[in-house]
Amino acid sequence: MNLDNTISKPSEDRLDYKYFAYYLAQTILNINSRQQSYAIGVCGKWGDGKTSAMNLALGYFKYLEQNPDFSIQKIDELITQEDVIPYTDRQTLSQQTVLKLIKDFSVCTAIFILTYVLSYITAQKMFKFLAVYNLEFMFWVFLLLVIIAFVIYIIQQDITGAFKSLLSMIKHQLYENKNTPIIVFNAWNYHSPEKIQKEFFKNLTTQLGQNSFPCDGELIKLLNKYSKTLLNLPLMPEILEDNREFNLKNEINNLLTQKCKNHKIIVVIDNIDRLLPDEILTVFKLVRTLADFPNFVYLLGYDRIQVVKILDDKYKINADDYIKKIVQTEKTLPIISNKKLMSFFLGKIKNVLGENKIREFESVQEDLKLLFEEVIVNQYIYNLRDIKKFINVFEFNYSIYKKENLNLYDLIGISLAETFDQELYNFIKTHKHNLCHGYGLKLNKDDYEYKNRYFLGFLFPQAVRPASFVSSMFTNQQPESEEQKELQNLSLTLNRLNSRNNRYRRIFNESFFDNYFKANLDKEYILQQEIDSLLTALDEPQDFADKFLAIYNANPAKITDFVNFWDTDYNKDYNTPDNILKLLKNFLLIKTDDREFYNNNWSTAETIKNMVRNKCSIYDILSVIEETRANCETFLYPYVLILCHVTKFPTQNPPKLDEQVGKLLDKICTYFNKKLNFFAIEKDPHPFICIEYLYKCLDCKPAALKMINKLLKEKNKNILLKVLMDSKDFATLGEDNYAHIAAFFREIGKSEELKQRLITMYNHPETLDKKYFINDIYESEPISIVHKVLYNVLDIDSILKNGVIIKFFNQEICDDDGILAFLKALETQLSQYNAQDLGIIQKLLQKEHVLTPKYRQLLSKNKKAYGNKYPVFKPVLDRFEYILKLPD
Repeated sequence: MNLDNTISKPSEDRLDYKYFAYYLAQTILNINSRQQSYAIGVCGKWGDGKTSAMNLALGYFKYLEQNPDFSIQKIDELITQEDVIPYTDRQTLSQQTVLKLIKDFSVCTAIFILTYVLSYITAQKMFKFLAVYNLEFMFWVFLLLVIIAFVIYIIQQDITGAFKSLLSMIKHQLYENKNTPIIVFNAWNYHSPEKIQKEFFKNLTTQLGQNSFPCDGELIKLLNKYSKTLLNLPLMPEILEDNREFNLKNEINNLLTQKCKNHKIIVVIDNIDRLLPDEILTVFKLVRTLADFPNFVYLLGYDRIQVVKILDDKYKINADDYIKKIVQTEKTLPIISNKKLMSFFLGKIKNVLGENKIREFESVQEDLKLLFEEVIVNQYIYNLRDIKKFINVFEFNYSIYKKENLNLYDLIGISLAETFDQELYNFIKTHKHNLCHGYGLKLNKDDYEYKNRYFLGFLFPQAVRPASFVSSMFTNQQPESEEQKELQNLSLTLNRLNSRNNRYRRIFNESFFDNYFKANLDKEYILQQEIDSLLTALDEPQDFADKFLAIYNANPAKITDFVNFWDTDYNKDYNTPDNILKLLKNFLLIKTDDREFYNNNWSTAETIKNMVRNKCSIYDILSVIEETRANCETFLYPYVLILCHVTKFPTQNPPKLDEQVGKLLDKICTYFNKKLNFFAIEKDPHPFICIEYLYKCLDCKPAALKMINKLLKEKNKNILLKVLMDSKDFATLGEDNYAHIAAFFREIGKSEELKQRLITMYNHPETLDKKYFINDIYESEPISIVHKVLYNVLDIDSILKNGVIIKFFNQEICDDDGILAFLKALETQLSQYNAQDLGIIQKLLQKEHVLTPKYRQLLSKNKKAYGNKYPVFKPVLDRFEYILKLPD
C-alpha cells in the first residue's frame, strides 16, 4: 500500500518544492533570534507536502550554515554524491582511507630513504668514473631520470588524493560540532495539553543530548528544572511573573545569549492543524510564552485556514490575529501545477502496474491524461495526498481484477469513483442497463446524471447524448439550451479519446460490466494465468494444443476471448510477426474429434487471418500453410480463408505475387486437388465459402467439383442443406437473398442438378429437419431453406421485373413498341421453364406474396384485349396468368 510518506532529498522532489525549500533555508540561516525565539509558519492544505518541503529546507540548511554562498545546484550535487555511498558505510570507508594513507606514507618514506642512500653512493662512483672521460654531464642526466621516476610513482600511488581525503575528513570533524541542533517534536502523538507540554521538554532535552552543542550539559539541567515548574500553569497564561518559573527562564535566556550566542536551535513542530483546539493552544503557548528562548527558531507546519476555523469555532476569538502574534513569518507552499499532479498521478499508476505491464499502460495513457484534465483534477484530486488515497484503492482493486484483464482505463475510473464519491460509485453499479445502452441517461439540468455527465461520459460515452442532440449534430442546428451546449462540449472532448482503447473489455460493454464489481464473475473470460500458459507454449505445438483444448473444454468462449486479447495493445510484446506465425501454425495443427470445436472457432480463424494478413509476409504465411497442410481436412475453413485473403483479395487490387510465392501457392493448390475430399466440407462451419473460394479464387477447381458432385447425391441431402444455409449473400441488406448460390451453381454448370434436387425436397417438406428452416419477412412461421434457394435457382425475380410489370398492369405502356418489347422479354424468360417448373413457380409466388391480388386481377381483366391485339403472344399470357393465379 502507498503510505503517506514524506521526502527528504531533492532527487525525490516531484513538485519542484526544492526552490521554495532553499529560500526557506536561507531565511532560517539569516534570522537574528538572539533576544527571543523566532517562529516561521509553513502553510498549506492537507496533502500539499508541507512536511516534505520542511525536510528539504532543513537539508539545505545543513549545507548553507557551513557554506552560506553555496547555490542550490551545488548543494544538490553534493547530496547526490553522498547518496552514492550509504551513510552506514562512511565510517568504515574513512578508516580504510586513513589506514591506506599511513601505509602509503610508510612505503614512500622507506623508498625515499633507500633511494637517497643508494643514489648518494652510486653518484660518487659514477662521478669519479665519468670524470676520467670528461662525461660528467651524464651524471646529471641519470639524476634527472631518477627524479622523474620517483614523481611518476607518487602519482601512481595517488598521494595527492590521500592528502585531500585526510584534509576533508579533518575538516568534516572540525565542522561537525558546529552543526545546528534540529529538534523534531510531533505533538500529534500525544492526546492532551498536559502531555504535549511535558513531552515537548522531554524531547527537547533528549535530542539536545544527542547533538554536539557548546553548553548542552548546563542547558539540559536548567530545562529539566524549568519544565517541572510548568505543570500547573493555565492553558493560556499571561506573562510569567516574578517567581521560580521566571527566574529559571531568565537563567536559560542568559545562558543562551552569553555562552551560546552564535548557535541556533531549530525546533520543528508539524501537523498542528490535526490537533484538537486545546492542543493547538498548548503548542502556540510553548512557542510564544513558555519556550520563547533566545536562539530558538521554530518551524511550524499547519493549514492556516483549518487552524483559524478550529480556534474560532471553539473559543470565539479572532484566531487570525492571534496566529499573527505567535508567528513572525508565514511561508505558503507554491501552488502545485496540474501538470505536476498529472505526472505524479500517472507515475504512481505506472508503479502499481510494474514493468511487465508498460504496454498496457501506454495503450491508455493519452486517455488517462484527458480524463485527468477534464474530470479528475480540481474535482477529486487537489494534492499528493489525494493521489496516494486513490492509489491505495486502485492497487487493491488491481490486485484482484488483473487476472481478468479488465480494461485498465475503466478500472482506474471505477477506482476513482470508489475512492472519492461513493454515491456515484453506487449509481454506476446499480444502473447497468441505462449506462450500457445509447441515450440511456437523463441529461436535464436538475438530474443526477447531468451533474456527473463528464465522469459518466468518459466511461459510458454512448449513454450521455440525447437523441435530440445527436440529431442537431447531423443537421448543423445550433444547441438550443445551455445543457445542449455543455453536451456538445462534452461530445467534442470525448471525440479525442483514443479509438484503440475502445475495443477491449470496456465497462460499457454489458457482457463485462459486472466484472468491474465482482471479481472473476463465473470465470466467463480467460484469465491471465491461462493466457500466460498459452503464450509460453508457443514453441511447442502439441503442448499448445493440449492447453488450448483444455481451456476450450472448460469454456468455449475463452478461446475467442484469447485471440481478441492477442489482437490488442495489451499484448504488444507478443503481437509480433514471428509469434503470430507461431499462433497460426499451432492453431492449424490442433486436432480433435469434437466437431463443435471447429463450429465454435470460425471467428477465431477470422481474427488470426486479420493478424497474419496485416503483419506477416505472404511467403511466411504460405510456408506455415505448406508445413501444416496435412491437417487441412480437419478444419478447411482457415486454410482457404487465409490463402484467399493474402493472395487474391481485395479483388480490385490484389497483391502482386513474386515467382517464389507463386510456386509455393501452386504447390499448396496441387496438394489440395489431390488430397481434399468430401470429408473436408462435411462438417466444416462454412462449407459453401470453402467450396466457392476453392473454385473461384484458388486453382482448385478439380477439388471443388469433386465435392459438389458428391454433395448433389441423394444420400448427402442434409449436407447440401447445410451448404445452402451457409450460402446467403451477406453483402445484401435483405434477409432472404440467396441469389449467391444460384449464380454459383449456374456458373459451374450444375444449376439443373441443383434444381432437381431442390424440387424433390420441396415436394416432400415433411422430410426436412427443422434446423434448415429460416424466418421469412412475409411469413409468420419459418419456411425451409429449400424454398428460399429454389426461388433464386428458378430466377423468379427476372420474370417479374417489378417496375415494368406494374407499368404493364396499369396500362402505362401505351406505344406498341413498348408492349411488344415487354411481351418478347416475357416469352424469352418463360420459355425456359417446363410445366413442372411453372407449377413450382406458381406455388412459390403465392408463398412470397410478390404481387398483390389487385395486379393479378388487372391481368385477368386485360388479357383478352392483349390476346386479340397480339395473338402470337396468347400462350405467353396464358402461362403468365397461370403462375400468377389468384389465391383461392
